[in-house]
Amino acid sequence: MTAILDGAVPRLPVGGRVFVPKARTLEIGAGERMVQIVLVEVTEEERRLSEQRAYAAHLLTAQEDERRRLAQDLHDDPVQTLTYLVRMLGQLSEDPLLPPALAALARRDGELATEVVDDLRTVIHGLRPPELDDFGVVAALWQLVEECDARPGISARLRVSGDQVRLSAQSELTVYRVAQEALSNVVHHAQATNVQVDLQFGQQVLLTVTDDGRGIPADSITSASLGGHLGLIGMRERVNLVGGSLEIRANTPHGTLVRVTLPGSLPEPPTFLPLSAVGSG
Repeated sequence: MTAILDGAVPRLPVGGRVFVPKARTLEIGAGERMVQIVLVEVTEEERRLSEQRAYAAHLLTAQEDERRRLAQDLHDDPVQTLTYLVRMLGQLSEDPLLPPALAALARRDGELATEVVDDLRTVIHGLRPPELDDFGVVAALWQLVEECDARPGISARLRVSGDQVRLSAQSELTVYRVAQEALSNVVHHAQATNVQVDLQFGQQVLLTVTDDGRGIPADSITSASLGGHLGLIGMRERVNLVGGSLEIRANTPHGTLVRVTLPGSLPEPPTFLPLSAVGSG
């Protein structure tokens, strides 16, 4: 009874039906009170929400499977073929029997093919970073932040604290995709000069992305919850599917804060690593 009065029971399952309990206290005189409880049935609403969550989970899983397949196909065929072409053009350009004019053309074509290989590898990495599956979310975040930091006018830093452990594949993917979307928003919309990514391991895993940009309009946050912003909707759906919570709000004194909370392990004191350490191994 007390829990219902305090609003701590948002849903009350009864048999195969679901109700929302609403309670209020009525004064009936002589210092006596009566508690009135009204049960509003939301069984059909809960069923639709469950179907929507299941459908969203299916879409996200299908999307990730397609990303993984496409990344693998690009790596196994076009990238390998172009890499072979680059090697052959390099050998051809160094052939002493080849006229100098043709050798120069071969070198130029080899450089163009190398640029295409680099572009394809960037696309592959965006589709499904190999670091995520091979080494975990921390390594994938280092790479993601390093790429953001390399952009002109933006300083990006990553701080990792706590006892680093491998999370479930779905949780690691959720952390990575939310960070990826948040950093993409910073780069393309925030007009920020500094962005900080914090990943804390402990009883809960916390991912926090903050920037010093112009901030996100309040109506954008509201419309995201109502279906108005696809990027923010994708964040929320991913986090909900792994049982976490998502917070998006204005940062102090300015900018935007994105925070994801997931189940995790016990925390340890924070350790700071320089971004230059990425790739040193």
